[in-house]
Amino acid sequence: EAKEFFYRRTLATAPVHRIYGSERDPRLSLVEKEAGGRADALNCGVSLARYRYVVPVSPGVVFDPDALLRLMSPALRDPGAVLAVTSYVERVGSRESHPALGGNVDNVEWTKAGDDYQRLASIRSWMASRLAWHQLRCGVPPKDGVTAWRRDALLELGGFSVDAADAEFDLLIRLQTIRTESAAGRVVRTSEVFGRLNTLTVARAAATAGRRRRALLEAFRTFATRPASGAGRLTMMCVLAVELVTPVAQVFVIAAVLVGTAAGWISWTAPFFVLLSLTFGYGLVSASGLLLRGGTPGAPAGADLKRLLMRAPLEFVVYRPAFVWSRLAASPRIP
Repeated sequence: EAKEFFYRRTLATAPVHRIYGSERDPRLSLVEKEAGGRADALNCGVSLARYRYVVPVSPGVVFDPDALLRLMSPALRDPGAVLAVTSYVERVGSRESHPALGGNVDNVEWTKAGDDYQRLASIRSWMASRLAWHQLRCGVPPKDGVTAWRRDALLELGGFSVDAADAEFDLLIRLQTIRTESAAGRVVRTSEVFGRLNTLTVARAAATAGRRRRALLEAFRTFATRPASGAGRLTMMCVLAVELVTPVAQVFVIAAVLVGTAAGWISWTAPFFVLLSLTFGYGLVSASGLLLRGGTPGAPAGADLKRLLMRAPLEFVVYRPAFVWSRLAASPRIP
């Protein structure tokens, strides 16, 4: 039932009608408000929060009791300097495909290829966090993750933008480009696994890839119009090379080779060797990610691991084209 509750709308949001409090746990509240989108709901939660850090968690994320402690470790060590901490959420195919979700890893069904390729992409994202991102004093969020935000810095920047392609991505970039009294610190991207999330359909996965591309392009526009530190610019150059230039370059190379072959400039075997190189290149990177992931809790094992290794070399020709097309198609829709 509705209870009297003090609520100060620190950030502008759609009207709030009621706030319900739990009888079992006084820390649990439910807000009834007019629809305004995800960013508007996040801003409402920030206004309602009273602790120094806020942690939005997307529906469907399954996590263990120690997940929040792992996420908050950098902030607990240096709360005055840490503005935000990002962690990693791993994509898994189904309850049967991961022991953490109740499955049996020794008896795994031959799942849909799309599930496995999303899981491989998720593991590569984790590998990037493990090998590179955590060494920088700034960064961008992983494709799937959970972020802890320092509330005072978030409020000073006006909260989550309702106009951004990805509100959390946009805020993380603004934290690293705008220096104010409260937003003076660093963003930490860790390789800690916060939890796990089911894979998406191909259509939804492609839409998610397109939204991330729009968020990346918005981030470049932000960096171009506002001063940023050298480390921040270095980070964005890495993002440009990995997430924007690489897919376009792959398409360009394949198209150029096909045109050259059709015109008789190069041998007809060239397209085959280019495709073979790109295909096994993806397989090698994915296998490296699986090898590194194997030394941490909850890693793929047994038949699950064998299936992922067998499918990894085919990702470029079977699944990757949908993502490349989605990313290229997202460019004209930037506001």
